[in-house]
Amino acid sequence: MLRSAVIFLFLFGATTSCEAAAPKFLWILAKEGNEQILRGMDFIAGDDGGDTAVRITCIGKKLQIGIGADASIGKGEHDPVSLNAIAGETVLKIVGTSEKSKNWEMTASNELVKSIEADDPLIKLMLDQKQIVFREASGKKFTVPTSGFGSRFAKLKSACT
Repeated sequence: MLRSAVIFLFLFGATTSCEAAAPKFLWILAKEGNEQILRGMDFIAGDDGGDTAVRITCIGKKLQIGIGADASIGKGEHDPVSLNAIAGETVLKIVGTSEKSKNWEMTASNELVKSIEADDPLIKLMLDQKQIVFREASGKKFTVPTSGFGSRFAKLKSACT
C-alpha cells in the first residue's frame, strides 16, 4: 500500500511540474534610464527570469530592434547575420549584425541588431499576424506570439517621436 502511494505521489508531482513549466510569452514595455524598451519575452515557471526573443528600443528618436537573444544569434562580434521572419505564406529576410544581447552578462547570448523605422515591414507583419517564426540559415528557429504587441508598440512609437 505504501509503495502505490509513493508511485501516485511521484506521478502526480511529475504531471503538476510539467504543467507548471509551460512557457508564457509576454510583451513588456519599460523605461530603463533614458530608453524606452519593448521586450517580447518567454517566461517559464520556476525559472528566475525570462529570455528576450524580440527587443525594440527607442534610443533618442530612433528605433533599434534586437531579435533572438533567447536563441543566441551569431557570434556577437558585429558579424553579419540574417533571419527569415515567416508568417503564413509571407517570408521576410532580416539582415543585421550579431551583437551581445543587452543582458549578456546574465545570459551570454547574442542577437541580430538593426535600426528600423516604425513602418518597417517586420513591424507591419507583427501587427498583422498572430505569430512569427524566426529561422536562421543554420536551421535554428523560434516562434514569437504577437498577441499584445500592437498596443504596446503604439505606446513605444508615441514615446519615441
